[in-house]
Amino acid sequence: MACTCLLIYARTDLITQICINQQDTSERNHKVHLMAQIYCACIYIVAGLDVSSSRAAQTYPKNENAANTEAILGNRYFTHLWIVQEVLLPCMVFIMCGNIWIDWDALLKSALRAGYVEHPTLSPIVFLLTYDFCYVEPYRTRDPHLLINLLRQFSGMGCEDSRDKLCDMLGLIAEKDRPVVDHGNTVEDVYLDAIRTIGPFSLMDASVWWSQDLPLRMGISLAPTVPLRLFSTDLFAHGPKGSKAYLYWSLQDICFEKGGSTRQSLDRWWYEYDGVWHYYDCLSPMEASTDS
Repeated sequence: MACTCLLIYARTDLITQICINQQDTSERNHKVHLMAQIYCACIYIVAGLDVSSSRAAQTYPKNENAANTEAILGNRYFTHLWIVQEVLLPCMVFIMCGNIWIDWDALLKSALRAGYVEHPTLSPIVFLLTYDFCYVEPYRTRDPHLLINLLRQFSGMGCEDSRDKLCDMLGLIAEKDRPVVDHGNTVEDVYLDAIRTIGPFSLMDASVWWSQDLPLRMGISLAPTVPLRLFSTDLFAHGPKGSKAYLYWSLQDICFEKGGSTRQSLDRWWYEYDGVWHYYDCLSPMEASTDS
C-alpha cells in the first residue's frame, strides 16, 4: 500500500542516525535498499525548511524576488545529499517553512530568473528543481549516463559518510545496475564501485573529472588520487581498438590495495589484463603535500 505523505524536515539526518544503528554495518547495508522503496511508495512528501528562511518565506508568496529566493534555496535542508532521492522518487514534493507553503514550480522559475543556474553554491539545487520527478523505472532503464550526471551535479553536496556520495544515488538508477552496498568497504572500494556502475564509455566522455574531481569529492585523499590519471589512461589503452566491448574487461579487474608494515610499501591501484598485473603507487603523505 502506498504511503500518502512523508514529512521531511531539515534535521532528518539526526532521525536517521537514531533509527539506523550506524555502528551495525549489516543493518546500514539493508536499510539503504529500503529507502528507495519507501520514497517510491510515497504519493508526495513535504519538505520542511528550518526557521532560517522563515522571514523570506513569509513574504515570498507576494514577492518572489532574487533575495527571497536565495534565502529559501540557501536553507540547510537543501545542503544535504540525501534529499536528492527524497525529492525525486516520490510523485510530488511540497515545500513548507513554518506555516507557509512554497510552490515548487514557482521557486524554480524565480531561481531561473535570478540566474542561479550558474550560482557557485545554488546551482545543484536549481538543477534538482528542474528534474521534475522523472525517475520512474522505465526512464532509469533507458538512460545509461544517469549516474554520472547525478554524481556530476550532486556529489558536492554534504553527507555524514563520504561513502554515501554513491549510496545516496543508487535509488535513482535501475535496480539491475546497482552495485552491492557494503558500508564495510573503504572509500576507495566505493569509488571503484561507482566506476564499474558508470561504465567505461561514460568515463571516457567525462575526461579527467572521474579520475580527479570525483575521487576527491568522495573523500579520497590527494595521495591516492594523483596516480589515477595515468592509471585510467593505461587502463583504457588496452584491448582491441574498434570494439565497443573491449573496455568492459577491465572494470571487474581493478582494485585499490592498502600498503602497510607487512608490505612496507605505499598504497596502490592495480588492474590485471591478459595475465599481467599493472601497479600504480600512490604518493607518500609528504609527496602529496608537496604536490598540492
